[in-house]
Amino acid sequence: VFISVHANAADDTRANGYETFIVNNAKETTKTLGEIVHKNVFKAYSKHRKDAKDRGLKEAGFYIIKNSNSPAVLIECGFMTNLEDLEILKKDSYRNDVAKSLYEAIVEMKTKL
Repeated sequence: VFISVHANAADDTRANGYETFIVNNAKETTKTLGEIVHKNVFKAYSKHRKDAKDRGLKEAGFYIIKNSNSPAVLIECGFMTNLEDLEILKKDSYRNDVAKSLYEAIVEMKTKL
């Protein structure tokens, strides 16, 4: 699998939350990966932000996931343009929780293959 990890940005500093992207018209394996990653990483995000906003699992034509030879997802772990999300993004504990949740998602995905 291929997982691309990002921090989001927006002109509106109120924009916040966590979201996961898979390629448009994804194969079933990629959809399953997206669902598993989204579920697991959102738990990490919501652990650190009590008013966590789930922006959902979305489809997009991002080059990096569109041109992967493996099932691929792109995750946006919060908005660096939102002060509350930025504070979370700067914490080692949050980044460690995201890494652990990605590991758990990969292990779970392996059981589905």
